[in-house]
Amino acid sequence: MIDRNIQPTIRSIDEFNIIKPEHIVMRNDIPLYVTRAGNQDVVRVDIVIGSGRWEQNHPLQALFCNRMLREGSVRLSFSEIAEQLDFYGAWLELSSGLQYSYITLYSLNKYFQQTLSVLSSILFEPTFPAQQLSTVIDNNLQQWRVNSAKVDYLARQNFLNCIFGDNHPSGSITTEKFYNEITRDILLDYYKENYHSGNCSIYLSGNITTSILSQVEDVLGSSPWGEVKKAPERKDYDRVTVPEKRKTIHVDNAMQSCVKIGCPIIGFDHPDSYKLKVLMTVFGGYFGSRLMQNIREDKGYTYGISASINNTPDTGILGISTETANEHVECLIKEVYHEMEVLQNDLIPDSELHMVCNYMLGDMCRTYEGPFAQSDAWVFLYTNHLNVDYFQNSLEAIRSVNPKELRQLAQQYFKIDKMVEVIAGK
Repeated sequence: MIDRNIQPTIRSIDEFNIIKPEHIVMRNDIPLYVTRAGNQDVVRVDIVIGSGRWEQNHPLQALFCNRMLREGSVRLSFSEIAEQLDFYGAWLELSSGLQYSYITLYSLNKYFQQTLSVLSSILFEPTFPAQQLSTVIDNNLQQWRVNSAKVDYLARQNFLNCIFGDNHPSGSITTEKFYNEITRDILLDYYKENYHSGNCSIYLSGNITTSILSQVEDVLGSSPWGEVKKAPERKDYDRVTVPEKRKTIHVDNAMQSCVKIGCPIIGFDHPDSYKLKVLMTVFGGYFGSRLMQNIREDKGYTYGISASINNTPDTGILGISTETANEHVECLIKEVYHEMEVLQNDLIPDSELHMVCNYMLGDMCRTYEGPFAQSDAWVFLYTNHLNVDYFQNSLEAIRSVNPKELRQLAQQYFKIDKMVEVIAGK
C-alpha cells in the first residue's frame, strides 16, 4: 500500500530517451520511420510532403491543395471519403506549413486495411472537384472575414509582415483577393510539382503489427507515384524588416488591444538556443514566469502573457504576445522592457532557476509521452533539420545552465532597440 503521508522521492532526469524509430527505405525509395509502442490497437500514419508555402507560386496555393485532398478522388467522392472514415472510426487531419504539408490518419488496427485504402486514394488520385473547391473557398473566406475582425489575428499577421516583408512567405498578409484567385488549375499545378514519392517521408506509429507494416509497404511503398522528380530546392527570400518601431491597426469597437513585440533571433540549430530556451521560460514561458508575475499578478493588466521563440526556415523569431485593456497598452509595453532589463542586469536566484529547470524537464517528459508523441519528436527533428542529439543536448543545457550564462544571453539577445511593436485595437 502507498503511504500518502510520505512525499514521493524527487528523482533527477539524467538522460532523455525517445524511442528511435526503425528506418526502412521502401521499394519506391520513400523513407519509412516505424515507432512501435503502445498497447491500444490504434495506429497513426503521417505522410510528410516536403513542400509548403515556401514553394508555392500563388498565395494560399499550398493550403488549398492540401485541404482539397479529402474532397474527392478518382475512386471516391467527397461524401464517400467522409462516410468511410466515419464508419471505420478513423480520423484524417490535413495541414500545411512553411516548408512541409502533412496528411495524418488515425485508425483502429482492425480496420486499417480499409482506411489505408481511403488514404491512398486521396493521396495518389485527388480530383480537386470544382464544385467542392468553390464550397471550401467560400467556407475559408468566411472564416477569414471573421478572423479579420479579431485583434489577435490582425496583430499576428501584421507582426510577421513587419519582420519579413510583403514578398516573404512568412510575412505576406492574406487578403480577400487571394481567395478569389484560387482555381482548380493552380492547385493541380502545385500537386503535380510537389506531391510525389520523391518528395515525401512516412511515419508509422502505435501498435504496429507485421500485417500493418506489410500493408503500408505494399500500398504506399511498392512503386513510385505522382510525377516523380527531384525534391524542390529551397527558395531564398529576402527578409525586409520595417524600420518603424511601432505599427498600429485600428479596430472599431475593440474591447481590448492585442500587443505583439519581438524581433528576429537565432534558430533552433544554433548552439545558444538550448540555454536560451531556459531564459525564455524564466522570462515568459510558463505560468510562473517573470512577465506573468509582474503584468498579470502584480499589475493586473492582462489575463495572460507569453514569450517564446519560433523557428522559420531562415531565422528564429522572439515573440511576446498578450491582450490588454486599451488604456493599459503603454504601461504594459514598458513593463515588458523592464523585465528584459532586469534579466540583463541581475542574476536569476538559484531557487527560481532550480524551479524553472525542474518544470522544463517535467514538460519534456510530458510532451513526448506515448507512441504518437514519440513519433512527433522525430517529425519535429526532421522538419526543423535538427540532429538526433537535439533532445539530449536540451536536457544537458537545462541541467547545467547557471545564472551568469543566462544574464549574458539576455544581454546578447534581448535587443530592446531592435524590437518591433504591433498593436491591434481601438
